[in-house]
Amino acid sequence: MKKLLILALLLLTFSDSKAQSHPCGFNNHMNERYQEEPSLLEMRQSYEAEIQQIINSRSSFNQKTIPVVVHIIYNDSYSNISTNQVNSALTAINEDFNASNSDYNTVIAAFSSIKSNLNISFELANLDPNGNTTTGITRTQSDFTDNADENVKGLILWNTDMYLNIWVVDNIESGAGAYAYYPGTAPNGNEGIVCRHTQFGTTGTSTSNNFSATTLTHEIGHYLNLAHTWGDSNDAELQENCNYDDNVNDTPNTIGTLYGCNTNQNTCGSLDNVQNYMDYTDCTNMFTQGQRARVHASLHSALGGRINLWQAENLIATGILEDPSCDSELSQVEIQTGSYANEISWVMLNSSGEGIAGGGGIYSNNSSYNTPVCLEDGSYTFQAIDSYGDGWNGGSYTVRDCSNSIIANNVNPSGNGSLESFTVANCSTVSGCTDPTASNYNNLANQDDGSCIILGCTQQTATNYNPNATQNDNSCIILGCTDINASNYNPNATQENNSCIILGCTQEIASNYDSNANQDDNSCLFLGCIDEMALNFDPTANLDDGSCNFIEVPELFEFNLTGSNHTLVFPQGVIFNLVDSLIANLDVIGVFYTNELGIEKCAGYIIWEETTIAIAIQGDDTTTDEIDGYQEGETLRVKVWDRSEDIYYNCEINYSSAMPNQGEFASNGISAVIQGSVIQETSSQLLELPAGWSLFSSFLTLDEMSIDTVLNPILERLIIVKDYQGLAYLPEWSFNGIGEMIYGDAYLIKISENSVLELYGLYNLPEENPITIRASWSLIGYLRTYPADCIAVLQSINSEIEIVKNGAGDAYLPTWNFNAIGNLEAGKGYAIKMASEQTLQFKANTEEY
Repeated sequence: MKKLLILALLLLTFSDSKAQSHPCGFNNHMNERYQEEPSLLEMRQSYEAEIQQIINSRSSFNQKTIPVVVHIIYNDSYSNISTNQVNSALTAINEDFNASNSDYNTVIAAFSSIKSNLNISFELANLDPNGNTTTGITRTQSDFTDNADENVKGLILWNTDMYLNIWVVDNIESGAGAYAYYPGTAPNGNEGIVCRHTQFGTTGTSTSNNFSATTLTHEIGHYLNLAHTWGDSNDAELQENCNYDDNVNDTPNTIGTLYGCNTNQNTCGSLDNVQNYMDYTDCTNMFTQGQRARVHASLHSALGGRINLWQAENLIATGILEDPSCDSELSQVEIQTGSYANEISWVMLNSSGEGIAGGGGIYSNNSSYNTPVCLEDGSYTFQAIDSYGDGWNGGSYTVRDCSNSIIANNVNPSGNGSLESFTVANCSTVSGCTDPTASNYNNLANQDDGSCIILGCTQQTATNYNPNATQNDNSCIILGCTDINASNYNPNATQENNSCIILGCTQEIASNYDSNANQDDNSCLFLGCIDEMALNFDPTANLDDGSCNFIEVPELFEFNLTGSNHTLVFPQGVIFNLVDSLIANLDVIGVFYTNELGIEKCAGYIIWEETTIAIAIQGDDTTTDEIDGYQEGETLRVKVWDRSEDIYYNCEINYSSAMPNQGEFASNGISAVIQGSVIQETSSQLLELPAGWSLFSSFLTLDEMSIDTVLNPILERLIIVKDYQGLAYLPEWSFNGIGEMIYGDAYLIKISENSVLELYGLYNLPEENPITIRASWSLIGYLRTYPADCIAVLQSINSEIEIVKNGAGDAYLPTWNFNAIGNLEAGKGYAIKMASEQTLQFKANTEEY
């Protein structure tokens, strides 16, 4: 593999088609493995001895077929290559490994005598590891394709002892065009090849130039134990590469070539084989005879599971071959493993020395394996192989003919392995049961006579039904409920499966609880009061026991029907606040009017529930002289009885503007509440008085209205107080020229420092206490508890106002529509100059301006 710096320089030198080709990542990945697991170097030495032993023991190797699965890892349409491109890649490698490539005959004369047909074919699998039909192509969407390495093998991997796995990706992390590992060295045993799609095949995203079209051929060479022609050094074109060898006798030493095609090149004292697939040139088109022997030897070794790929049973399992019947003698190969079982393998050779069967590489320690082999009469050789070279470590093999006679056997083959010749002769026909699972199995029979007796359960509804059984042994197990009292009792069941369903009441608190029931049938009876209006309503009860206790509505809420009414709705979820809590179920809400005698009377009520409720408010019966209900346009007054505290409250109500009416009686009208709360009596007020001059007032009728008594708590800081006429209270001389405070008036005060004054008295509803404002100058108070816009409050007398000022001197000038005061506030006072005497009517605290 070339370093990235070398590759960068090459990109400046070669054409665009070359610039798109990336070299092999084999050597770098192998060096990483040696660093991760140094023991692999020792393993490679032992493996090399095994390979040489296999090569030296053979005069030739037979044609082999390897099943292939191509895993396309993509994240866009460009990297999700076509099936046609996959097929072009298979065509290319089959041509290269079978000397049918179009440029095979252009091998120069110097190497034409050693060029070789490797006789290895590659076919896309037709069956997956589970035996399901497949095209041999998988597609997995993942961003790993952009930076591929061993990560893509974690996405999908088929059994590497059955398939050559090829992962096709968009980009490889190391910058390589593709990479593979020597047999048995891949991390976690994940054998296979990772390849860029731009160097995979001869069509689609790839190109037909030699470098790209032969990339996969090159990597399969590594996969089958071929090194680069310059050996295992990291990079090509290093002079030191002349000192390395690729362990192939007929490939001349070379430093390797990066691209180009100089067939006259001599780098290590002899002509370089630049056309060899295991070099980096642009004209590779051949393998040598020595490489052929080395590749086939790797397929006769257990290391990396290569020996299993081409076996007939694997070709049948992967769908490459159909499962034929054996028309010859069926022999059995019995393998008994000892320790280090993954090192051993075996090959059965025919009289021509061709491998016709084999196994190994996936064996477990101290285990037995039996492989049937269909053999014609003749001579054979059993080749026992050990990849480490220390023998089978207590393992053995036995070959039996069709009459079960031992025809080959060796206990603990030594070294790299052994060879044993044996003969298969025609067996005489022995009729009998040849099924080893049958109760009358005849191990000497070689012809089945249909007499096999297979005992088992023949009842198809049984859980242990055996479709192969020919005789019932009364072992049938029919699962089901065996309890005759259950609703799903199964009289045919032979074994209880805990499925019995006993219907009944399963709730222990029910009066009819059934301790034997395991499925509730909704029959449970819960005694209690089921009337929701009762004080002791039990929401869990479903059968009334006569225990209900009901609320007694106070006489205060008695009313008469008058023939006309107004609907007041309380929607579900409306918030209604009492003093310290929300209104509760069974509290009572009523609406009250005043009759002609001034007595407050109820016009309708409802008992509170946490759902939508409504009161039918009775209107005045105009056919009678007395007032017995609400009159048109009269404001609704609401009271609440807190049942738990036995307390009555007057209430403030906010109404929905979406309704036709908003809290004023109209016959057949409707109002809806959006919020309600009790009116808490106001009995005190805090006044914050700044040092210097200011104006103050109070919305209370004080217990003692004399100005000197009211201001006594701040006497030491008090300098002077004046009313609207200029009359004064002078505490220093104990002179009170003002006398008592007038409700609704404000006063001008001067104190020596900031003070807080708390007043006590009776709160008067502002809507029931209009104030008279004199012509010319007056000092007025603000009687509401909540602030409101100065212009809005004074709107009704606005035409007669000349000027209004607060204690700080800020002014409201109606003529110029100028308001520097902002809001009027409780406790403050205001100087006002009127063109004429007017009456100011405040709105209730519950109403907005």
